[in-house]
Amino acid sequence: MNFDIITLENLDKAESLPKIVSDQFEETYFVKFGEEHVGVGLYLQDSENCVLAIVGNSEDEYKTLGSYGTSDEHSKLMIHGLKIAFEAYLRSFKGDSAIGKMEIDKD
Repeated sequence: MNFDIITLENLDKAESLPKIVSDQFEETYFVKFGEEHVGVGLYLQDSENCVLAIVGNSEDEYKTLGSYGTSDEHSKLMIHGLKIAFEAYLRSFKGDSAIGKMEIDKD
């Protein structure tokens, strides 16, 4: 798949995922481009518009779309959480061979 043609506006919600950060207002979903699952996306509550997404085939071949808020600590946590959700996407849709050794907890 050519991920360069995908934009946030092209992504559709698929299956929802658990919250990635405690006290999170946003919702995380597996996302589709057409009929194909392509990654994970972050949506504001009750919105059909994706604000931040990671799409790709592996930990080495992915693209981040959009942005999230400011550069504060919450934003960093949301992006880190979305990367963990992307790993769940890779395991669920691409298989374990797409996974390297992602470090989940640094502290």
